[in-house]
Amino acid sequence: IGAGLYTAASAGLSFNNAMEQAGAKINAFTKDADLTAKILEDVRLEAAKTPFEFEAMANAVSGLLPAAKQADVGIMDLLKDAEVLAASNPAEGLEGAAFALREAVSGDFTSVIERFNLPRSMINQLKAEGVPALEIVRTAMKNMGYDMDLVTALANTAEGRWSTFKDTLTNLAGTITKPIFDALSGGLGNINDFL
Repeated sequence: IGAGLYTAASAGLSFNNAMEQAGAKINAFTKDADLTAKILEDVRLEAAKTPFEFEAMANAVSGLLPAAKQADVGIMDLLKDAEVLAASNPAEGLEGAAFALREAVSGDFTSVIERFNLPRSMINQLKAEGVPALEIVRTAMKNMGYDMDLVTALANTAEGRWSTFKDTLTNLAGTITKPIFDALSGGLGNINDFL
């Protein structure tokens, strides 16, 4: 029992650390604590419906915020695009999908072509027609049959359910250990100030 409690506490503290790190990255972009909290809550709710863990989603969001602004789309819409890409090639994961989308929004389609097997000829044709970058990716994904149904199908596999279950336990452990984490974090800040 002691080992189990230690593991749960460790997972909870790790979750709180990840939440704090993701919040800091997102807040650096939004400059709005309330908006940052809303984004994190939206990400938490989305993670509960998908095979992707909260921490990976929060990190993806922090990296996608500039691309969402550049493409003039909502961050959760862009996150869903990343989920679809990640589901199409789980080896690349959300991190790879977020990277590929950031590149694509800036006009470089190399990663979506090479990492996620989107058709080069279609992308080049749409690019020549002047279609906006994100719409090019979305059209190519749709042409390949990549959509949220793929994410839902993965979420309903044993591995997807296991990932969601582990993420739920980690969230619960994070809630339980939050006061400890806050005290530890504040104490470290005081020690640093003293030194």
